[in-house]
This record gives sequence, structure tokens and C-alpha cells, in this order.
Amino acid sequence: ASKVGSEVDRLKYVDQLQQVNLAVETEIRARTAELENLTQTISESLSESEEKYRLLFENNTDALMNLVPSFSSKFYAVNKAAVVMFGMESEEELSKMGPSELSPEYQPDGQKSAIKGMEVISMACKHGSHIFDWRHTKKNGEEFDCIVTLTAVTIKGSQLIQASIRDVTENKRSKELLIEKEKELERAEKITRMGRWKWDVLTDKVDWSYIQRENYGWDLKAEVPNYEVMAKLHTPESFEKLNTAVEKILKDGIPYTIDLELVLPDGSTRWIQGTGEVLKRDSEGRAIVLSGTGQDITDRKKLEHDLQEALKARDIFLGVASHELKTPLTTLQLQIHSLIRTLNDPKSDIPREKVQAKLHILKR
Repeated sequence: ASKVGSEVDRLKYVDQLQQVNLAVETEIRARTAELENLTQTISESLSESEEKYRLLFENNTDALMNLVPSFSSKFYAVNKAAVVMFGMESEEELSKMGPSELSPEYQPDGQKSAIKGMEVISMACKHGSHIFDWRHTKKNGEEFDCIVTLTAVTIKGSQLIQASIRDVTENKRSKELLIEKEKELERAEKITRMGRWKWDVLTDKVDWSYIQRENYGWDLKAEVPNYEVMAKLHTPESFEKLNTAVEKILKDGIPYTIDLELVLPDGSTRWIQGTGEVLKRDSEGRAIVLSGTGQDITDRKKLEHDLQEALKARDIFLGVASHELKTPLTTLQLQIHSLIRTLNDPKSDIPREKVQAKLHILKR
């Protein structure tokens, strides 16, 4: 009986083990399927990411070039924009070259490209990325200026560099042209003594050019006064004219040209001809930025004053001269009338020939 009981227990135990084993196998199959699905998903995601990266790399408008961290190494991957930028025939042709072959011997700052190239690559490896100005050379030998961004990445223990290059030659030329135009404008300002100003109505910030500061006798290093302070820099009459003109331009957009008498910090006065117009409006059409000019007309005002004084002196002189001239003429007229009466008087004992001779002299 005990043997039969033991066998029954053994069979139950075996059955339980089989059930557990089946459950484990089922769980393993389920987990394996999950892992396979996850692996498939990861694989697909990686493939998708790689495809996205490839498309982004190939179609980026900036020139992209991958290389190992060495200035003398060759590019192992380049995109179409890089091929066009350097004037190459194909990606294969460009991949046979490296930074050293696409750079002049010296950079604009006088450093050798080989030395400076390793310095910027080291900076990128140390900090993860580095942005700097660089001068490259095209296949035909033409040099051009660019901004380079180096990004360092580590893949499977190996450090790689991706260079993103943007040609800024035209931008640089535009900036140089703009700087030259500014210099020309400054020279013109100095010759004409005409300064420029700009006023941001919302922030009450005023900008003055060099000549405008000189017009107001303002320290070249001091902060430009805001509109409220401007009242102290004009005579009361001139500031009233300016304030009225500004109110009209803010309300109706009407430009102005007015003569203003300034009161300089040292107490002296100066005249300028000021102009103003709307430079910028907000979305509702309100003027939010004004600009204009201020030209020193002190000499002109002095000439006008001197001319007015000269005209006054002339008028006074002519008045006095006319009075002085009229007095002797009146006397002569009286003498002529007297002689005519004498000549016509039959009772006069003065010889007629003598009277006629004297009358003839007076008439002349």
C-alpha cells in the first residue's frame, strides 16, 4: 500500500514538473517571439535612422565631409553639396582628397593651414564640436572663405569627425562693401556736417552718428540722451517746434524739415537743420521707429543774420540820403519859381537878360 502511495505521489510530482516545464517553454517561446519582434523593430528603426541620416547627409545644402581626426587624412564620406562647392566631378574624386589638399598654405591670419588645421581638429575632439573661420581652395585653385563646424563622434571606440562647411564669400564681400559704404557715408557726413539719428519710439532709445554727436557737442563715449532729455538741448522755442513736428509725424506720418537752435553742454548755441521721417511701422500702421538727419547750419544762419543787418543799414542810409537830397532841391525849385516871377513882372528893374541867364543855369 505504501509503495502504491509513493508511486502515485511520484506520478503527481512528474505531472507537476511537466506542467511547469510546459509553462516555462511557453513563456520562453513568448519571450523569444517578443525579442525577435523587438530585434526586428530595432533593426527596422536602425535601418530607418540610417536611411534618414543618409538622406540628410546627401541632401544637406551645406557641404558635409567625414574624416578621421587628422588634417592629412582623406575624406571617407562626402555629400553632393561638397562636390559642387569644391568644383569636383564626383564624390569619388573628392573622397581621394583631404583638408590639407583643399586649403592654401597659409590662412588669412598668417598661420600655416597644416598647423592651424590640427589645432581646430584637436579642439573639436576635446570639446565635442568647434566652429571657426577657414579659407579653402577649389579644384581650380580659387580660394574662398567659409565657416566650418567640426563635430566629433565616437563609434565603436573610434573617434570620427564630421565637417560642415558653409561658403560665406559673398556674405563677407557684402559685409566689406557695407563697411566701405559706412566709411564713405561718414566721410560725406564730415564734409557736409550732416549727422544721422534714429529713435525707437517704444523703447525711447536714440542712436546718433558720429557727426550728430558733434552737432550737439555730446561726448562721443557717453550714452545718447533719450527724447525727454532732448528738451534741455534746444532753446524753448526750437524744442516746441521739434515737439510739434514729432507729434505730427507720429500721428499722420508727415515728414518734417525745420531749423533748430541747440544749446550745447558748454552753454554755447548752434543751429542745425533737422529732418525726420517714419522708418518702421507696426502691424497696425503706427510709427514705431523714426529716423532723420541734422546738418550744422550755424554759418548759414550767421550769414543770413549779417545779410539782414546789412539790408537794415542800407535802408537807413537810403532814407537819410533821400532826405539830404530833397532839401537842396526844394531850395532850387523856390529860386527857379522866384526868377520866373521876376522875369514875368513888367515892373522889375532887373535886366531881363540877366534873369534869363541865371534861370538857364539853375535849370541845368
